[in-house]
Formats: sequence, structure tokens, C-alpha cells
Amino acid sequence: MTEQYRGVFPAVVTAFDAHGDINPDAQKQLSRWLIDRGCKGLFVCGGTGEGVLMSEDERRIVLEATVEAVGHDATIIAHIGAVSPRVTYRLAEHAAEVGADAIAAIPGAYFTPNADGLVEHYRRLAEIAQRPTLLYHIPSRTGVSLDLQTVARLAAIPHVAGLKFTDYNLFLMQCMRRQQGEDFLIMSGSDEMMVPSRLMGSTGTIGSWYNIIPHVFIDAFGSVDRGDWDRAAECQGHANDIICRNMGAQLVDLCKIGLYELGIDVGRPRMPLPRVDDEARRAFIQELRSGDYIG
Repeated sequence: MTEQYRGVFPAVVTAFDAHGDINPDAQKQLSRWLIDRGCKGLFVCGGTGEGVLMSEDERRIVLEATVEAVGHDATIIAHIGAVSPRVTYRLAEHAAEVGADAIAAIPGAYFTPNADGLVEHYRRLAEIAQRPTLLYHIPSRTGVSLDLQTVARLAAIPHVAGLKFTDYNLFLMQCMRRQQGEDFLIMSGSDEMMVPSRLMGSTGTIGSWYNIIPHVFIDAFGSVDRGDWDRAAECQGHANDIICRNMGAQLVDLCKIGLYELGIDVGRPRMPLPRVDDEARRAFIQELRSGDYIG
């Protein structure tokens, strides 16, 4: 199973039309475009995909469009986490019904669960989905930092197969790897740390910027696997030049702007996510052009 997750997975943006409604056709176009460029799979309705800003029905539509577009050509991880546990459980059931390969879920929101609560929550999810279930370690967003003891308890649950690790603490990530063994999936979630994460034991990688410059990260990932450290560092550096100049809450809008310039109109982000002004938009497009990332 590990090989199925060894590669680059864009945290796919969600396509909206001019009225802010889901655009299934554009979602299919984007999904197919990413897989045709060599991405191993797709992470659907995560943070970059604005999942928590959408209704339950909208999230179903997005996942269904993605599955229809790529079929069995890629590994699809459906993020089904929500503030409401009942919504999360229903989305887990839906993900299984439509054929997602795996599910992932944040450990709740607003309230901070203890280890016992997390164990019961993820056990319920895994029982419903009956497929690989990924924990989600992103303390900067959830306020929940998964420690080694809690991960060990969660990993003992049937169908819990690994986690998405979005954190700069690669020491903790490597400790998780060594504690749980090579079959435990660790999907790195910090684009700017993709290469060092791979060196410290990540299985695959999930990221936002992979929407518009997937080839850079695919090159970096393959370079690590080949032992070409100089090339891996060079690719990471090229990506980080863009990331460093464009970090912040406007990330989703920038990804959508980049996709528009690549010929895929996925609309703009939903409120309260910010949108860049015209000057920043022009500067970003020029940056992509000067780097030969768009025509």
C-alpha cells in the first residue's frame, strides 16, 4: 500500500463559478490536468480546497467530480474533517461510497480534544470508511499537537494507516516514522519543507503550490529518490523563491490566479479568505512568467 502514496499530491483547490457556486466541470478539468502532469494523487477538500468553508452537499459534489475525472488513474484522499462530528461521519461514508482511496480528517475544531476523545473519534471514522484513514497533524490550525504516545494509540486502530504532517518539527516527524515503522504513511504537508521532510522519512507529500507548479515538486521528489541531493535542493530552492515572497492568507487566491493563467478558471476564494489586489496580481503573474512557469 505504501507505494500508492509515494509521490506528489496537490491539495487541490476547489473550483467556483462567477457566482461562487461549485463548478464541477472546472473541478474535473483541474483534476485531470494535475494527474496528466505526473502527480501521484489528489487531496480533496482540505484547507487549500476550502473544505471547511463549504456545505456538506458541496463537498460531496467536489469529491464526486474528482473521482469521475481521474477514475483509477490516481490515488484520491478525501479530507472529510468538519466542525460537526456527524457531518464528518457522513462524509466518511460518502467517500467510501464514491470510491475515494483514503480519508483524512482534522481532529475537530474549536474544542481541543484529549487523547481518549481522539481515539474514539478516529475509531468511529475508520469503522465507517473501512479504508485507509489518515490522522491530520496541523497544530497551527487546530491547536492539537499529536504526540508520540497518542499517535501510537491511534495507529493501533484498524484502518488507521498514517497521517498528514503539516509542521516544521521534523524531529517529531522522524520519531513518528521510527516508532511506527516504514509501513506507516507519513504525508508531509509543508511545501517549503518537502525535500527535508522526504529525507526525514515522509512517504509522500501534499501541498498547495503543487496546484500550479507540480513539475517542480515532482522533480524534487524524484531527485531525492535517486540520491541527487544537489538537484533536489535546487528544485526546492526554486519553489521556495516563490513561496517565500508569497506566504500568507492570500495563498489560495494566488493558486487560483496561477491556474487561470494556465487556462483553468477555478474562480476566486470564498470569504473570509482574502483576495489580492490588482497590483499584487500583476506582480505575481509576472513572477510566474519570469520563471517560465506560465507562458
